[in-house]
Amino acid sequence: MCGICGWVGFGGGGDEDGVASMVERLTHRGPDGEGLWRDGTGRAILGHRRLRVLDPHRRADQPMVHSAGPVLVYNGEVYNFATLRSRLEAEGAVFRSTGDSEVVLAALVRWGRAALDELEGQFALGLWDPAAGRLLLVRDRLGIKPLFWAEVEGGVVFASELGALLAHPGVRRDLDAEALGSWLQLGYLCGERTLVRGVRRLLPGHLLTVTSGGVRVERWYDLVERVGQRKTARDHRAVEEELDSALGRSVRERLVAEVPLGCFLSGGIDSTLVTAVAAGEGSPPLAVTASFEAPFDETPTARATAAALGLSHRVEPCGAGEMLELIPSWSEVAADPLADPSLAPTWLISRAARRELT
Repeated sequence: MCGICGWVGFGGGGDEDGVASMVERLTHRGPDGEGLWRDGTGRAILGHRRLRVLDPHRRADQPMVHSAGPVLVYNGEVYNFATLRSRLEAEGAVFRSTGDSEVVLAALVRWGRAALDELEGQFALGLWDPAAGRLLLVRDRLGIKPLFWAEVEGGVVFASELGALLAHPGVRRDLDAEALGSWLQLGYLCGERTLVRGVRRLLPGHLLTVTSGGVRVERWYDLVERVGQRKTARDHRAVEEELDSALGRSVRERLVAEVPLGCFLSGGIDSTLVTAVAAGEGSPPLAVTASFEAPFDETPTARATAAALGLSHRVEPCGAGEMLELIPSWSEVAADPLADPSLAPTWLISRAARRELT
C-alpha cells in the first residue's frame, strides 16, 4: 500500500510544512520513497509515500506529473493496467514507466471521469488539474482503499488515514460526541462521519470535486444498481463455470508484481482456493498461517494444504500473549478506529509476512 495526502486552496499561501507533516505520518504505508509537489500558483500541494511493487524505479515515483499538466497521487493497484496501457498507446499515449500509476494518470487525462469505469482494482487517488483549477478525489467501488478529507480555513485537505489528516495544523481535533456514541454501540462508524468533527470519510464508489466554487461529493458507482442489472435465472453449471473463470482471472491479475508474493492461508475454503489458484499460476507464493490456541487452531489443515501444493509455509503464533502485546499500539492498526478483534491476528500475520515479502 501507499499513502496519499494534499491541500488545495484558492487564496494562495498553502502550508507546505503541514502537508510534509502528513507525508511523514504516512511513512509506514510507504517505506520506499516519498514525494512532495507544489503548484506554481500556490493553489495545491500534494504528498505521497510509496511502497514499490510495480516498476520499483524512481521514474514511477509520485506525485506524478503529466505532460499536459495534471498531477496524480495514487494509492492502490489497477489490475487491468496492461490492457488499458495498450488502448492508450493506440490512441497516441507515450509512457516512460512500466507500472499502473502512469496508466491511471494517462487514462484520467485522456478519458476524464469515464476512465473510472475502466479501472479494475482497488484505489484512492487525488488528481489536480491546474488548467481547470480543480481537485478530483476518488475512492474505489467497494472502498477497499481509505480516504479522508476536511475543509480547513482557505481550502481542503485529504489523506489516506485519519491520523495523517490530524497532522495538518488546520484540522481541528474536536471529538464528535454523537459519532463516539455510535462507535461505542457498533464498534465502527457508518457513512461518512468520523470520530473527529468536521473530518469526513469519502464513501466507497464516490468522488469529490474541489474548485473555487466549492466542494461537491457525488456517487460514480452504485453496487446495488449494478447487481440489479445481472440476470438471475441461470443454469447452475453455467454459474459454476463463471465463478471458476472469475476466480482464476482475479487471482492471476493480483499476481502481477516485481517483488515476492505470498498468501494468507487458513484452514478455510476461501483462502485455500485462492492459494491453490495462485500456486498453479507459475511462481509459487509463500503461504503464511496464523496459529491459534486449541480448539480454534487451523494450522494442521493449512500445513497439509501447503504441503499438497508444494509451497513454503510459515506459521506465526497468535496466542493471547502475542495479541495482548499489541494493545498499546492498537490505534496504529487501522486507518479508522475499528473495534474488531480480528485486527490483532491480522496485524501479527502481516508483520510476519513483511519479514520476507513486500
